[in-house]
Amino acid sequence: VMNELEAAVARGLKVVIITTEPFKIDGAIIHYIHKQPGQIRLISDSANVLTGEIGEQTEPACLYSRNKNLIDLIKNSLTNEIKLVELQK
Repeated sequence: VMNELEAAVARGLKVVIITTEPFKIDGAIIHYIHKQPGQIRLISDSANVLTGEIGEQTEPACLYSRNKNLIDLIKNSLTNEIKLVELQK
């Protein structure tokens, strides 16, 4: 995923990441928070969402959707998570 995220930044796209430290991609906005390993929630172009579990400890299982209601739900969740990170600073 790193190559794709770096390529998105290079194309001038806004890339916002919520993750645990240490993690760095030049040009991306990164919010550090303690996250359970393997969780992924990704929104692209406000039109696609990917959410689920990836990693080596569990069987990968993700949901991909273009459903606006699900995208809005995940987007609100991520926005609230970012607000919590900002409040903790």
